[in-house]
Amino acid sequence: MIRKRFRKIKKKSGPFRFTYIFLAFALLIGAIFALAPKKTFSESENRSLAAFPNPNAASVLDGSWETGVNSWYADHFPFRDSWMSLQLGFRALAGEKESGGVILGDDGWLFLSPDRGADSSDKTEAMERFAALYPDIRHYALIACDSRAVNSRYLPAGYPDVSQTDQLDLIAGALRSVKTVDVTEALRSAPGQVFYRTDHHWTGLGAYTAFGVLAPAMGIKAPDAEPQILTVSRSFEGTLASKSGRHGVTEQIDVYLPSQCPAYRVEYPDGSVAGSVFVPEKLDTRDQYAVYFGGNWSTVSITTAAGTGRRLLVFKDSYANSLVPLLIPYFDRIVMIDPRYCYDDLQLIMNQEDFTDALFLYNLDTFLSDRSLASIIP
Repeated sequence: MIRKRFRKIKKKSGPFRFTYIFLAFALLIGAIFALAPKKTFSESENRSLAAFPNPNAASVLDGSWETGVNSWYADHFPFRDSWMSLQLGFRALAGEKESGGVILGDDGWLFLSPDRGADSSDKTEAMERFAALYPDIRHYALIACDSRAVNSRYLPAGYPDVSQTDQLDLIAGALRSVKTVDVTEALRSAPGQVFYRTDHHWTGLGAYTAFGVLAPAMGIKAPDAEPQILTVSRSFEGTLASKSGRHGVTEQIDVYLPSQCPAYRVEYPDGSVAGSVFVPEKLDTRDQYAVYFGGNWSTVSITTAAGTGRRLLVFKDSYANSLVPLLIPYFDRIVMIDPRYCYDDLQLIMNQEDFTDALFLYNLDTFLSDRSLASIIP
């Protein structure tokens, strides 16, 4: 009798034991979450983490406060990076081809997933307005394809990609007063890797290849001498790895420098002045691509001793950061404006500067999805 009762208790203890273990684990995670210091920036994802939202009557009633709390909790959950990697592994086993807006390609290649509903009409209309406002300036547009157009062989089998050639042709057809420069074929035939595997940017070779097409289109006689090539990192892991959770591939960053470069100075909106476009300290951070100019700024001005009489305005995204250094020998002044961060009065800038040339330099995905370019041009 006693043995039978003991066996019954023993059988019942299994589920209870599991419950106790689960509760202990939940309490442990809760304690770690409560006691662990909260970071404000994710090095692995290269982005700011959500802050705890301050509640008010409106945000509580419309549900935005609850959404903010959920985002904060998700961003600060213990061992978040490990959970993301584990989740990616399960997704890969299930045959999923994307993670975090990133296409999971073969041989370690990652691609930015295209915005299939993006439209270029507001940007091309703004560019035409700008050209009409300043007809004495020479206007150019280099909208670069991204890695999918060059490295499509690494896309997952059967992936329904969007034709970037058609999108670029549509943009070129809408621009009548702006000379377009297509670098797609040059990138495809370049003798080396022109895009990073783990990042959406082009490599130093990619930027130099694009410069080789842009220069003659802008009436620039490129030097006969080969550029200087400096390897500044062999441990680069880009933003696509961070977004997708797929890690393990590190890459090399090579910067391409003009063979002969005049003296110049770089002025930043915070008042700082530098004698180089390169910020080596950024190589010690997660965002090593920020070695160019220290990252993205609202405006950056470069004054040179080139003595060419030409002054260039660049509307840009981060693709320009690795190409603009190659333009320094050919302009007395270069002013870069990133409309995503710039709230200055464009008319005031135009009145202060005597530009001879204007260049729109964007990656196609940014150009299609961003709305700031249309808003900054009156």
